[in-house]
Amino acid sequence: MNDITVFQAILGNTEPWTVKAVEVDTAKETIRIEMEVRRDRPWACPACHRAMHVHEWTRRTWRHLDTQQFQTWIEADVPTVRCSEHGAQTVQ
Repeated sequence: MNDITVFQAILGNTEPWTVKAVEVDTAKETIRIEMEVRRDRPWACPACHRAMHVHEWTRRTWRHLDTQQFQTWIEADVPTVRCSEHGAQTVQ
């Protein structure tokens, strides 16, 4: 079993996101999990749920629960949609 498979199992159902890469830095005691999603999939405004195209992608990083004593970070390019009614909204 490789790191990607292990961390996808640990994170559980993250659909439509999947684990793309895992980087373990034993010297710094950190784990970086990179998530990905198909860029051509449909997205919706989180407020009104109307389907729309992505306006832009922004790289974001979140702190996750520690994995043993290692700080765990999740990174992903997150889409933002521009809704005519609600303006720019980061999808969930």
